[in-house]
Amino acid sequence: MGLVLTLAEIHELEVTESYPAAIDALEERLKTHPAEEETVVRLGFNCWLVAEEGERIDPTLSTEQYAERFMELFRTYKDTFSESADFCFAFGLGMSLFWYLYPGATERQGKALLKRASKLDSFYKTIITPISTFARWRYRTGRHASQEALARRFSGRGVLAKYYAVD
Repeated sequence: MGLVLTLAEIHELEVTESYPAAIDALEERLKTHPAEEETVVRLGFNCWLVAEEGERIDPTLSTEQYAERFMELFRTYKDTFSESADFCFAFGLGMSLFWYLYPGATERQGKALLKRASKLDSFYKTIITPISTFARWRYRTGRHASQEALARRFSGRGVLAKYYAVD
């Protein structure tokens, strides 16, 4: 087993988009802490981010590998963290926006997870707003939450802080 970094140390890798080092560090951490929700949430979010933005981040990254890992994490932990708004949000956002990247995922499944996150934690109602477009529901994010609220929720949380520009 490799060196297990703290979440604070991994945070620095995530916000500087040091891939694959950030994901590798989270994978190592998961081996030691297999039930740590924060590690699963951040690993999943990182996987979907790299699967979607890999070409921009580093053209040599295997985006398909990260897409497959995203779904593997989801299948492994969906029952364990079904009552976690953060888990539902992290995986739901990836699936609802980029379902076509993930083997076996559907946009509908992603939207259901986002709806669940909103029901579990009212914070997510402020950043997940359903809007109707040609009779199809879409979600837009970050429209109603203040930067202060986003910072309170995501500051120090690696990829989540980076994604919402709070660190």
